[in-house]
Amino acid sequence: MKKSIFAVAAATMVLGFNSCTNVPKAELVTEVDSLSYALGVVQCDPRLKDALEMQFQLDSTNYDAFVKGFLKATNTTDNDAIAEALGFQIGLQYNEKALKQNSAYFFSGDTTKLLNADALINAWISAFKGEKTLMTLDSARLFINNFQQALYEQNMEKQYADWKKRNEDFLAENGKKDGIVTTESGLQYKVTRLGKGKIATDDTQLYVTYTGTLVDSTQFDSSIKEDRKTKVKKNTPFAVKPNGSVIEGWKEILKTVPVGTKLTLYVPYDLGYGARTMGKIKPFSTLIFDMEISDKK
Repeated sequence: MKKSIFAVAAATMVLGFNSCTNVPKAELVTEVDSLSYALGVVQCDPRLKDALEMQFQLDSTNYDAFVKGFLKATNTTDNDAIAEALGFQIGLQYNEKALKQNSAYFFSGDTTKLLNADALINAWISAFKGEKTLMTLDSARLFINNFQQALYEQNMEKQYADWKKRNEDFLAENGKKDGIVTTESGLQYKVTRLGKGKIATDDTQLYVTYTGTLVDSTQFDSSIKEDRKTKVKKNTPFAVKPNGSVIEGWKEILKTVPVGTKLTLYVPYDLGYGARTMGKIKPFSTLIFDMEISDKK
């Protein structure tokens, strides 16, 4: 029987690790030897050193200590020792260095703010041991989401302060004009033709022809689009129900005016896309729609 090409190619290869004398030697004599060695090469992620340096500021002067820990783990079968080692590994994600990185993430790079290590570690251990926690898993997730959303909006407010004020000033002045109706929510609209149909309910199928612009006259959307091939503009009314996946400003107006109404709608940012960027729509944008509401295509 012929030897494997792996064994033939490296039958006499012997590798050592000079600075760690406890590292076993590798002699690639059989195919299994070669397979084992190949697995070791592949499973050592080449990005590991970069990760050690980025996350824990470890460099080549710490490699011997790293290998020492690695060897200690490979030579133990004691469950308590294994559990402790795994706990140590996970705990590294919550040490002082990692805490600074996590804090920078949650506080948008503000190095003056740090997460509370005691609170974080107490919560982790309580959750792991199945003990009663001060927050349920769902409420904790909701708190984190709300916190991040609030922080995001604060950052956007700083970045888009002038634009936000321009939009708020626009609505303040617009609300004073003749024919403008302002609802309790802050939504504004002006009817140019009152429809003769009924007021829609949540499940009424409607078709809306519209063009959307911003206060600086930027057009961000329209139901009237040009065919790429024929270059002919065609209106494709937007099919929607008042309880559908539309912004709050649309949900309100579709159940406020009768079917058949033609109007201009002014949607404050909190009834539109808020602090989010949506294509040409910048955070805190007032959305202006020239629209006509129908129950027929």
